[in-house]
Amino acid sequence: MNPDTEPSLPLGDALVPLLFIVSVFLLNFLTRVIAAPLMPELAAELGLNNAQSGAVFLCIALGNCVGLVCNAFVTARLTHREGIGCSALLMGSMLLVAASAGSLAVLLPATVIIGVGAGLYLPSGVATVTSLTRPGDWGKALALHEMAPNGSFILAPLLAEAVLLVAGWRSVLLLLGAGQILLGLAFLRFGRGGRFHGRTPNRKNVSEVAGRRNFFLLTLLFCLGIAGGFGPYTMLPLHLMDMGMPREAANGLLSASRIGAFFVPFLTGWLADRFGVRRVLYAALGCSGCLAVVLGLAGPGWVAAPAALQPVFGQGFFAVGFVALSQTYEPQVRSTAISMILPTAMLFGIGIMPTLIGLFGDMGPAWGGFGGGFMLLGGLTLLGLPAVGALELPVRSPRRASS
Repeated sequence: MNPDTEPSLPLGDALVPLLFIVSVFLLNFLTRVIAAPLMPELAAELGLNNAQSGAVFLCIALGNCVGLVCNAFVTARLTHREGIGCSALLMGSMLLVAASAGSLAVLLPATVIIGVGAGLYLPSGVATVTSLTRPGDWGKALALHEMAPNGSFILAPLLAEAVLLVAGWRSVLLLLGAGQILLGLAFLRFGRGGRFHGRTPNRKNVSEVAGRRNFFLLTLLFCLGIAGGFGPYTMLPLHLMDMGMPREAANGLLSASRIGAFFVPFLTGWLADRFGVRRVLYAALGCSGCLAVVLGLAGPGWVAAPAALQPVFGQGFFAVGFVALSQTYEPQVRSTAISMILPTAMLFGIGIMPTLIGLFGDMGPAWGGFGGGFMLLGGLTLLGLPAVGALELPVRSPRRASS
C-alpha cells in the first residue's frame, strides 16, 4: 500500500491512531531529553564537567543524524509503521545498557545508538501522520504530533525528581527502557497508518529534494528552530544551579517553563492552516531569538520570566516547520526530504548548540558564562530570519486554497 491509495481521513476520524503515534513519540522524545534533569546527578557520579555533559547530548545528536539518514534505507524494506515500532525497541534496549554505564566509555556509545533509534522514528512518524490526514488538516495533525515533545519537556523533570526521591538516575533509564520496549511491541501489533514503504535514496530522489530552493532554507530554519527549542532546555538546570538554585528548584522551574508551551504547537498549526506558514514562522523564530537573548542577560532575581516564555515560542516552530516541509515535498519523497534536512538540523540544535552553551559555562564570567551561550543562540536565530521571507510557499493554506 502506498500513500496514494491509503485513505486520508478528517482529523476527527484519524484521532485515535494519531494519539497512538503521539504516545510513541512522547516516549521517544522523553528518552532524548531525560538526560537534562538527570545531568546534575549523573555528572556528579561520573565526574563530568560542563563540556563533557554537553557531549552526552552531542552523541545523541550524532546518532540521530545516522538514524535519520538510515530511515530511508530501512523503510525501503520495512513499512513506516514497522520502522516506528523497531525504533522504540532499539531505544528501549539501549536505555537498559546506558543504565548500567559506569563511565563515559560505556555511556557515550549507548547514547549514540539511542540517537540512532530516535532518528529512525521521525521521518516515518511524519510520513504516517500526513498519510492518515487530509492536507487541509496537516497543520493541526502535525501540531498534535508535536505536543509529544512538549509533554516530554514537562514530564522529564517531574519523572526524574519522582524517581530520584527513592532511587538513582539509573532507575529512571531502566523505567523508560522497559516502557519503550512494551510500547514498541504494542504499536507493531495494533498501530494504524504507515503501511507503505519509503523510497531508497538514489540520484533522482536526492536531486529532486536538494534541487529545490527551499531545501537549504528549510535546513537553516530547522537548525535554528531545533536549537531554540532544545538548546536552552538541556543546559538550563546547570545554569540555574550555577546561579545558586537548588537542583530540585531548578528541575521544577525547568518543568514549569514548558507548561506554557504545551498547547502552542496546536495553536501555531491552526494559525498556519488559517493564515499561512510564513507569518507564523516569523513570529515563532523572532520571539524565540529575542527571548533567548533576554534569558542570557537575566539575573537570579528575574530569570524565571524569560525561562518560562522562551520555550513557548521555541516550541512554536516545529508544527509549522513541518507544514512548510510537507508543502514543499510530495508524499513519495517527503521522508527522504526529512532524512536529508533533519540530520544537519539535529546535529546543530541538539548536539553542537548545547555543547557550545556548556563551553561558555566552563569559560566563566569573562565570556558571559552560560548566559553568553544563550545570547549566542538568540543572535544566530535573529540573523536567520531573512530565510523565512525567501521560502517559496503557497500564498494560502491547502484548506483555504481549496475552499
